[in-house]
Amino acid sequence: MWIKQIPDDFKERRSYAFDVIFLWKNQKRPIYVMDNHLCAAWCWMQECNSKEDYNFMHIDRHSDLKGCGHPMAIDFIRQKQHLTFEDYMAVLYSNGSDNIQFFQWDNYIRACHHLFPNWFNVNLFYTHDYNDCYDNEWGYKSFPIQSMNILNVGHDLTQYIEEHNKCLCYLDKDNWSNKWILNIDLDYIWDSEGIKIFDEDFIRDFAKRINMAMDNIQVITIALSPDCIGGDRMYQKWENVIRVFNILRQEIDGLEECEIKP
Repeated sequence: MWIKQIPDDFKERRSYAFDVIFLWKNQKRPIYVMDNHLCAAWCWMQECNSKEDYNFMHIDRHSDLKGCGHPMAIDFIRQKQHLTFEDYMAVLYSNGSDNIQFFQWDNYIRACHHLFPNWFNVNLFYTHDYNDCYDNEWGYKSFPIQSMNILNVGHDLTQYIEEHNKCLCYLDKDNWSNKWILNIDLDYIWDSEGIKIFDEDFIRDFAKRINMAMDNIQVITIALSPDCIGGDRMYQKWENVIRVFNILRQEIDGLEECEIKP
């Protein structure tokens, strides 16, 4: 179902740090699709238990680990975890002169970690960029990360999520049996120059492994991020990323219901 309905002119629009164009949720499985990751934390809040422990896997060209806004501005969410999407989007912080939207497309992980640190035990990051935590002097606590080889993501989905195999002996963690929050941005398929670096076989295998691991996944959030991929014009970027998304739709049960017409 559409939590925020996709507009007819979406292929003419850019995806922005402070807003989302659309948000979709499967009604039977914990799978969410959005144009950018701004609202990913809201999705996790709908599907995760505040008192349970989870592991986190981030598959994205970017780390999305910016610190932004004073953490105390969102402390009320601990008691209001299932706030509406509209209320989530309306959370603000003050920079001294202006009120600014709190949740943005590059800070939502740090914000959610502040609220529910038990959701982030094992934290595996498959990114193209260096995974640095930018505190920006806002006072966020440290966020332990294990940076992983981007070429091993398919194998590791099977090892760590589907099989709960504690292969990373250098990580001092005892909770590999936790369910996982799986956070995917399709700009991972392209490099910083907008060149597609993974072929259809890789993407299809990746999707199949996700589908096989679903019993051990608490929630999946998928962002398309058309602004961050190859294409000379906006509509071409949308068409390029939709082609990749449609491969996922063919292999992940429940995702076929999310039709985004190219």
